[in-house]
Amino acid sequence: MAERKLAGHTQRNIRSSNLHVVLSMFRSSDTLTIRDITERTGLSKTAVSKIVNELLSRGLVLPAGKGTSTEGGGKRPDLFELSTKNTFAIAATFIPNLITVSLYDASLVLLDSERRQPSDCDSAPHSAYTSIAVDQLRKKPHEYFEYDAAISVLAGLIQRIMVKNHLTPAQVAGITISVVGIVSSETGTLVTTLINKAWPDELPVVRDLRQHLPFPCSIYLDNISRVGAYAHLWEKPQRYQQNIVVLYCDNSVGGAYIRNGHLVHGKRGLVGEFGHITTDYTFKSQCACGKSGCFESIVARDAIESRVCRELANWPESSLNACPDAPHVTIAELFQAADNGDPFACLQVDLVARQFSVMIYNFQIMYDPDEIIISAYCVPQIRYFTQSVKKQLYYFAGQTEMNLVLSSAGNEQFSAFLLNSGAAAFCLDQYYSNEALADLA
Repeated sequence: MAERKLAGHTQRNIRSSNLHVVLSMFRSSDTLTIRDITERTGLSKTAVSKIVNELLSRGLVLPAGKGTSTEGGGKRPDLFELSTKNTFAIAATFIPNLITVSLYDASLVLLDSERRQPSDCDSAPHSAYTSIAVDQLRKKPHEYFEYDAAISVLAGLIQRIMVKNHLTPAQVAGITISVVGIVSSETGTLVTTLINKAWPDELPVVRDLRQHLPFPCSIYLDNISRVGAYAHLWEKPQRYQQNIVVLYCDNSVGGAYIRNGHLVHGKRGLVGEFGHITTDYTFKSQCACGKSGCFESIVARDAIESRVCRELANWPESSLNACPDAPHVTIAELFQAADNGDPFACLQVDLVARQFSVMIYNFQIMYDPDEIIISAYCVPQIRYFTQSVKKQLYYFAGQTEMNLVLSSAGNEQFSAFLLNSGAAAFCLDQYYSNEALADLA
């Protein structure tokens, strides 16, 4: 009897595994035929037909017409495709001075978005918020959301976007909440916001949001830069089998280490807090964390612009003095001047590039990754900066082979879109890997 039960359990495991494999194939293909699947999996035609019928019955796969016939002129095969019509992901940004909610379909197409800032409270529809939340919003209309009010606003925006788009809870694959700070993703807790202390520590964000939503749903919580980096996996599916490091830098610094498709957090959720790695022990300016020489304290946009403002007077011949608001020069103007060969601008950009080269070399030593992806600054172009990074990196790494992708972060709207789409991609992957076929376990 025990052997029979064990055999039945093994069969269920094999069936579940095969279903996940085939579903994964549909997610990475436009259309598939039964023959395509049998050739790539080695499963029999009968087994594949049963699997496809199972996925059809669950609404995960849809018929997609007929394929082309074989050279012998045989029967045209049936085509099947992943269903993206009834599965949606919600990505939310949840920080003290901004709450956004974005809706994506299963192909990661942005369908709708909502956003609220504390200053919006007087004009925002309060019907979905509690009276306590409205009172708290009005206490500090131009500063930060109180935490309880923020949870209420977030829940209200989620329900609002679902109503606007005629979604039922069953159609929502999940909700990913992106926050700034140290996160315990396992418990759904915002451990600390680190620098911005508008909210207290140890906030059970996932638990509190569940209590405000009138329906059950899978909810994930993670650091905004870490989960945002997940978008790079969807750009190139081969990255799911690789180790990659992602670094984002503009007015703050964040990133992620992704190992074989999995976000690495570490014991205390510190992996990805690259901004507080020391890259220059001689730098005396203090970081917001209390230390000096931190990467972020040297390369953040505000830090760069402040240095330029202080030092530009010593370079009267610099073209930056002709900028409309000089000595208050924007980072875009600085990078453009460096591209044009301005000596002062080049020196300033070289200083920043040196920090990046140290950080990249540290990545190479710590993680030995297949690829390092860096999105640096919301500026139109970074030609001189890129050249300087690679030149100074040679000083540290020599001829070490390195797959480095270094590009501008684009404009602020694109940067925000990329971070949100990463959160949605993570949510969809969790759904298709775990939730969609959960009852087979």
